[in-house]
Amino acid sequence: MKKFLRIVLALTAVMSMVLLSACGPKADYRNAEAVEKALKAGEKLEGKVVRVKITEVAKTEVGYSARAGEHLSFFSLVDPAIKDGSTITVRVDTVVNLLGTYVITYTKL
Repeated sequence: MKKFLRIVLALTAVMSMVLLSACGPKADYRNAEAVEKALKAGEKLEGKVVRVKITEVAKTEVGYSARAGEHLSFFSLVDPAIKDGSTITVRVDTVVNLLGTYVITYTKL
């Protein structure tokens, strides 16, 4: 009986992990390269969900800039609580091309 309970407990734990990992928003773009490629092709990303790895977070005079890829800057007026090297999933609010860098405002998911 104990062996049966252990098996049931293990299966329950595995199924819970599978279900929890399937929850959450599905990213329309899964990395910075895909985001940059789409923007260069003229695609509109407003309302899309993107997942990118942040390479650098900096406080600027007007807010916070989280860099990803070569030409992406995710901008926030408030401290986004993002660290260098972390991966974020966000919904794009606006995109502005500023001297070759795409400045993106977003909603954190």
